[in-house]
Amino acid sequence: MDIVAKEEFIKFTNMEEEDKFIEIDEKINRMEESQARILWDELAKSEECLEEKLKSFKEKTNLPLRKLAESAGINKDKINKVTK
Repeated sequence: MDIVAKEEFIKFTNMEEEDKFIEIDEKINRMEESQARILWDELAKSEECLEEKLKSFKEKTNLPLRKLAESAGINKDKINKVTK
């Protein structure tokens, strides 16, 4: 029985792969941090409420939460809560 199992294992490992995978292009357009800081400075001067400023900032920069917080100088938890 060991010989049969070994032969089957060898056949199995030598089979041609037929699996199909979806190719996902993970290239994400993100604004550079220096540009994001400039944008935040401009948004900070506007008359909008903080919630609107943060939503706009998040949408325009497409930066991760931590980078948003860093650029805006605001706690990431606050940004997360406001922009949900």
